Amino acid sequence: MFTTKSDKLGYQTPPAKLDQKPEAPQSSKRDCDDIGTRDIGTAGTSGKSLAKRICRLSFSDSADSSPTSREQLGGKGMFLQHMVEAGLPVPPFKCATTKVVNAIEQHPFDTVLIARYLPEIVPKLKAETSLADIKQHLQTLPPSEQAKKDKWLAGLTQFVASDDFYEQVKYSQAARDIRALRAQLGEPSTPVIVRSSGINEDNYGDAQAGKYLSEVQGVDDVLRTCLKVMASSYRPEVCAGGTPQPMALILQQCIDCQYGGVAMSYQSLQDDTIRIEYTSGQPKGAVAGLYGTTPHRIDIPGQGGADCAQYFPGTVSSHFVLRKNSTNSGYTETEIGDVGAQSDGDRQRLTYDQILSLMQMVRMLEDLLGCPVDIEFGIDH
Repeated sequence: MFTTKSDKLGYQTPPAKLDQKPEAPQSSKRDCDDIGTRDIGTAGTSGKSLAKRICRLSFSDSADSSPTSREQLGGKGMFLQHMVEAGLPVPPFKCATTKVVNAIEQHPFDTVLIARYLPEIVPKLKAETSLADIKQHLQTLPPSEQAKKDKWLAGLTQFVASDDFYEQVKYSQAARDIRALRAQLGEPSTPVIVRSSGINEDNYGDAQAGKYLSEVQGVDDVLRTCLKVMASSYRPEVCAGGTPQPMALILQQCIDCQYGGVAMSYQSLQDDTIRIEYTSGQPKGAVAGLYGTTPHRIDIPGQGGADCAQYFPGTVSSHFVLRKNSTNSGYTETEIGDVGAQSDGDRQRLTYDQILSLMQMVRMLEDLLGCPVDIEFGIDH
């Protein structure tokens, strides 16, 4: 590996599109009285160091009836809404609230439908049941029966994502609400990604990155994609205490990215280096943890700013591109193998303006939330 200073370029580049995740390994939920004091209009940075700020409990999590509350929108939805309010460039999105998802879980169906997924649970249920009823039953199992609970959760994961469950809920009011949200994001040909937004997701000190599924709408009915993402919250390995947490769903325009990855605002409270990790194509290439892939990296010193950025070319074995399906109106993030990725790394440097834009937005979010952040970003074509 080697380091090099980024060259200044004399043209404007497309703005980065962001998805913010708070990351605070040292603290509980908090927000900062110091919002907006950092100068983000220059290549350098100013303002108090994070360790010296005076923080209070987060306003974001204190209200339970606010349209930006975690209980309604989940963690990801709440922070996306705050980013929009702060004027950051976020791809258009709509939120199917926890109330909508709960309505799907409350929807009744004939118990025999679940027999092929959970045959041993059928005798314990009434003739008509719901996901909510089954979740309640799971809570009655003692810790000594954790293995049984895990087996049932695995069966529920398959059932929620199945055609059997889709056929039961496709005409429900919740399904109509979800389709109406999708319609507000553009024509059927507009690529959309469905993302999880658990109420404990993207929490302060517990981002839960990668815990649940994000899925590009690859079929005509967005409800099917929503059910796949919803099913990921039933997997036994993500269910703390053996019960799926309440979840909202984010429907968001999916950007066809030239580059995508993640930017982290602090390495530690003693190291305020901003680190950008990315690959060509969709952010998934940098955040999916693919075998053989080391993303390209840019380190921006806290005091020196974008003028002192250092570039470290990675070894990218594959990346993801957004492709239109030939059989329907959906899209797929397709993995593409990269031949000679190490030698091509030098051609995949971000421009000075792109680095500066990312740095400014990271600092703005950090000041808004009063804690270190990591941001999934995409730079469109």
